[in-house]
Amino acid sequence: MKTNMTSTIRRTTVAATGAVVACALAVFSGCSDRLAGTPVANQPPVVEFVNIPPENSTFSTNPILFWIGRDVDGQVTAYRYTVVLEDEIADSLGTTAPLDSMQVASFVTTFLPSRSDTAWTVLEVDLQQSQDPSPKTEDIVQLQAELSDPVNTFVAQYVFLQCFDDQGAESAVVWRRLLRNDNPPETALIGYDANMPPTFINSVLPFGITGAKFTWSGSDVIDYPSDPPPFEFEWRVYGPYAFNSTDNALNDTIFERILDQFVKPVFRTFDGSLFVLGNGETYSRFDSIPNDTGFQVDSLIVFVDTLNPDSSYAFGSFDVLLDVDDPAFVSDPEVNKLAAQSTDGVDEWVFDTRDSIYNLFSEAPADTTQSAQFFFWIRSRDDALVPDLTPAFGSFTSVDPKYERDIGIVNTNFPAFNNRPNDDSLSAFWERTLNQFYTDNYPGAGLAYDPDRDFIGRNSSSFALTTRIALSFKTLVLVDDEVTSGFLRGFGNQVPVTTALQSGVNVWYIGRAPLGISNQQTAPQQAIFYDLLFPGFNFFFGGIRTNYSGWMYLSFFGFDGRGLQRARVDQFVGAVPADPNSAFPELNVDINALRPNIDTDPPYDPVGGADVGVYRYATPAQFLRPVDIDPENDTIAVGLALPEVNWSQVNSSFSEVLYLYRSYFGANPPWGSTFNFQARPVAWRTNRGFFRTAFSHFSPIAMEQPEAQEFANLLLLWLYGPQAQLSPGQPKPHDPTAKVPATQDELREMFFDRIESEGKGIQHLYQLDNEGNAWRLDDRR
Repeated sequence: MKTNMTSTIRRTTVAATGAVVACALAVFSGCSDRLAGTPVANQPPVVEFVNIPPENSTFSTNPILFWIGRDVDGQVTAYRYTVVLEDEIADSLGTTAPLDSMQVASFVTTFLPSRSDTAWTVLEVDLQQSQDPSPKTEDIVQLQAELSDPVNTFVAQYVFLQCFDDQGAESAVVWRRLLRNDNPPETALIGYDANMPPTFINSVLPFGITGAKFTWSGSDVIDYPSDPPPFEFEWRVYGPYAFNSTDNALNDTIFERILDQFVKPVFRTFDGSLFVLGNGETYSRFDSIPNDTGFQVDSLIVFVDTLNPDSSYAFGSFDVLLDVDDPAFVSDPEVNKLAAQSTDGVDEWVFDTRDSIYNLFSEAPADTTQSAQFFFWIRSRDDALVPDLTPAFGSFTSVDPKYERDIGIVNTNFPAFNNRPNDDSLSAFWERTLNQFYTDNYPGAGLAYDPDRDFIGRNSSSFALTTRIALSFKTLVLVDDEVTSGFLRGFGNQVPVTTALQSGVNVWYIGRAPLGISNQQTAPQQAIFYDLLFPGFNFFFGGIRTNYSGWMYLSFFGFDGRGLQRARVDQFVGAVPADPNSAFPELNVDINALRPNIDTDPPYDPVGGADVGVYRYATPAQFLRPVDIDPENDTIAVGLALPEVNWSQVNSSFSEVLYLYRSYFGANPPWGSTFNFQARPVAWRTNRGFFRTAFSHFSPIAMEQPEAQEFANLLLLWLYGPQAQLSPGQPKPHDPTAKVPATQDELREMFFDRIESEGKGIQHLYQLDNEGNAWRLDDRR
């Protein structure tokens, strides 16, 4: 029976031949019959293997086979070959292997013609060599190995080869018997740290940077020490295994049970055997080695459980197996929760070496943000289709965001220091502020602040803002009044903040010294010292560098001009809008607003070297040196300034500076120009399109009302407004609109130009002389 390929080649050839004959008849129709004769029959081509590799060669990789084809009256146009296991041939003939040549010839005659076209590899020859000059007389031939014992078993198989000529004639089939074994590959997860399992953001469809992202590789250093062929991979995701909804502790033992019961220590021998430790198994190996007198038997018998995991062995190594094929795993629906798996549309094996996996909570939907544990399991297989004996795996957390809450307040202050606002007063302030914001901007929308859900306080020093909490809000306000150890300094704190931003949550960060200072009692070593402990500060919040004031050093050791070993560090009296035509109001510090947040014991003792705990959020007036008060000339009252309010350099290419620093000392602080903070950026906002951030080195809790409310309203409306009407779980639309900001130098010049144009100093800008008297700032900068 002719194959489809043969028929196709023949039909094409016959059609062409008919055309040639018709043309010849037309040309010679007037000639005599002396040209008539008997046409010569087309001779079939022949094909044969060359001597390399010889019959019965053994391989541990797929070999390159060579052959040659000839056609005495034409040209060879195509070759094709197929591989059939010797055991399969024997089954067809009703016999057993090994086979002799007559049995193989019988298979070729009886069964091979009915073999499916898809089982043949076809190599077509480009006769013109215009596209491909290769004669197609060689190829890497896919051989098979034994899956259950791939190293020790050599699988016999036949390669059947045939060729075709330009008139569709086919050659006789030739064959060669070859044998193959295989060393199983190994699979690795690239960049995965089992000590710090990653947290990913779930999404139903590709969106932003969400999805569980993994990268992997395969290797087979025994068979392919270099230049390995492409590996295929199969991966699966198992889960979700739920967290407790309140404290992220596991609410049951399912995840732990998987770790205890199905994650198994194993010993993997170099000859392809796998033994689970604790099962009482024995590894045996017997080799017959030829020598001058005959054969020497080399034997090895090892009780696997007696092997030491801390030792190395010449015959194998230790590994870990997540045994998803364990019958107890397969039959238990609480653990066998397949959330996703690889596919190329035909089967589960793919050539991809990375992927982003979505919709992991399809079997566990919820209306509120949830987080859960998952396992990622992956194995490779090589060119003999032998899979890895110990697939790679790792656990991870996925958070399914719903953004079901509106604006959340996070108190990031460490309660161990008594100079921080406490949870109650901070929550009360934001309850008033947010409810007024909702009333002013979304009347009738039913929006309201709920302290039980919208305020995340620091009840202990072990508090951590989790990604699940962050992704349950549309907008977050992070209040960080630390002055020595900023919240963003810790990597564990950066992750939920930056992850939330990249998932579409907008953030207002309030940070007096957001990046922390490594040693506040060290004098500044240069004119301006910056702390760069958080490289993402620029990308996410638009800040390039943050100033270090050395405030504690000055309090303890700074010379104030009067012979005392101390210096006044309270100089932030308010903030001035960078754009005088903006809607943002001028802000003035209100110490009285901070009274409920201040613990005044123990008393302030700058000379005696008091503990850092005595430094208040705002130093109470009774602990500051007296100055003259002149109400008629707007002289600032004692104590209306905050210590350690940083300023930052801002990336003006995509951030807009909103407020500039207004110093108690104006542009001339008594300890020198190093500490001239006048007109420096202290608040700005950043529009990255997918998310928005605002940053201020001061909090509205320290400002006079009603300006503080007006300031908060404008900033929150800019952050919350673009998504206020979206239903929970919807991503915010891309909003590329943003005001083109001025540079910081331009802003400072504008600030001082306003002073000069008004002919007088801006309110509350005063210098402190050596006698402790305050006088109005003149036009000096």
